[in-house]
Amino acid sequence: MDEMDLEGLDSVVGLSDEDRKHAGRDRWDPFKGEKDKSYRVSIASFYPIDIGVKLALKGKHDAKGTKPTKEEFQATLAKVLAKRAEELGKPVDKLEPYEKLDLKNVLFHKWKAYYVPDGVGYVKDRSDVEPDEIWQRLGDVKKYFTCLLLIYTDFNKDRFKNYSLQEKEASIDFRLYRMGPGMYEELISKAQGLRENHLSIANQDLSFKCKDAKYQSFAIEAAGPAIWQADEQLKKSCLKRAASYYDKLCPFRDISVVELKQ
Repeated sequence: MDEMDLEGLDSVVGLSDEDRKHAGRDRWDPFKGEKDKSYRVSIASFYPIDIGVKLALKGKHDAKGTKPTKEEFQATLAKVLAKRAEELGKPVDKLEPYEKLDLKNVLFHKWKAYYVPDGVGYVKDRSDVEPDEIWQRLGDVKKYFTCLLLIYTDFNKDRFKNYSLQEKEASIDFRLYRMGPGMYEELISKAQGLRENHLSIANQDLSFKCKDAKYQSFAIEAAGPAIWQADEQLKKSCLKRAASYYDKLCPFRDISVVELKQ
């Protein structure tokens, strides 16, 4: 039997092309904190179900030293999607992209990038697909992680619960969040702490207090259940909006070796 296609798993912490739909803003500002200011946020990037199935099967087979097959992947995915469709009371082929997300698991993208002076800025590392000595001349490659943050821009818990749906939507924004390994490890620690208390970071709000605006260092604390998920209509609206940004989570220029040499 043919082995299951693992395309997409090398650079994820998970996302599939199926979900790369819906045009969002062509340009948008990443999340940046102001020193000593606190922000109530929620991680709003989730695994598409097909990526989740691939990761689960890969983990299962890695433990046994075997490889998942395409047939096993397709059968497992069909079963999971059928269950989701049954829960939502609609046919599988009518599921929208935001309805095919694994809301139990948040995802991050991992990247490597170089800083190129003279107005070029940060450039995505392409040395694996375009080997060339120019990459070595750019200096040290840096590791980054990105996710999508849902940010409450006007939040007062008592006032928020009395807002109309439109008012709630207007008080929520989405931003790309780029971080280095240090902040990523901080989030891992917070997620572990939540799991130890039988909670998941996927359905919790977080408090980000900016400690250093230059280096975008934050003190992160759990802030309670995700407010946006408590209202089903708001949850649906936010997931649709979030999905429109899932193909915009790379903050680096993706340019070729030829362009770099010009």
